[in-house]
Amino acid sequence: MLRRIVLTFSLIGVLNGQLYAQQADTAVFKPKWYQSKVFKVTFAPAVLAIGSLILFDPNGGPHTIISDIPGFNSYLDDYLQFVPIAIVYGMDIAGVEAKNDALNQSLMLLKVEAIMLALVYPLKYITNVPRPNGASNHSFPSGHTAQAFVAATFMHKEFGHLSIWYSIGAYAMATTTGVFRILKNKHRLTDVLMGAGIGILATNIAYATHRYKRGRKPRNFSLLPTYGEKTFGLYFQLYL
Repeated sequence: MLRRIVLTFSLIGVLNGQLYAQQADTAVFKPKWYQSKVFKVTFAPAVLAIGSLILFDPNGGPHTIISDIPGFNSYLDDYLQFVPIAIVYGMDIAGVEAKNDALNQSLMLLKVEAIMLALVYPLKYITNVPRPNGASNHSFPSGHTAQAFVAATFMHKEFGHLSIWYSIGAYAMATTTGVFRILKNKHRLTDVLMGAGIGILATNIAYATHRYKRGRKPRNFSLLPTYGEKTFGLYFQLYL
């Protein structure tokens, strides 16, 4: 079962990258629906959401729980969900040319986080699905996985054009986060699939609707992940 989950997330991650890798190639004929912005924004999230809804059980049934490793525990998923974002800004500092400058990256990331949080937390309270370990009734969807796929898609969009390995590495980290949430008995597969779909969708929407700020002088800023007992997010400070 674990192999199937890893394979599913890896294939979806690569698929999401491939949808954008060829969009600049106008020599190959593509139907209008394939070239539409709506298709590019929603296809991969829709695939993940459909998979999640097929497995969804509002009563939190056990059919998608992995319990092959009893007592499994790790804090890696708490930090891995933010690593691609840190890598993006680290590469900016190192001088690697991203698709956008740091100002536009930060503005889009703030928008992405707002969209993701606005989708994840209302769903948690509306669905009221119990966690596999019984800790709370906010299992669906997985917030950690949504954040992880926000970070992965953010890195893919900024550096995926330089090499597909940036995208593969980012989505591999996001996949690992989702798998760990299941192995720790915090979530079911349906929670993780929906979280991944929301993370990708939020990032796609932010990039598709962003109004780019150009011709401005660089400004100093700080962007740090924050994590508490029941909360997580990003701390952003801009020095004007």
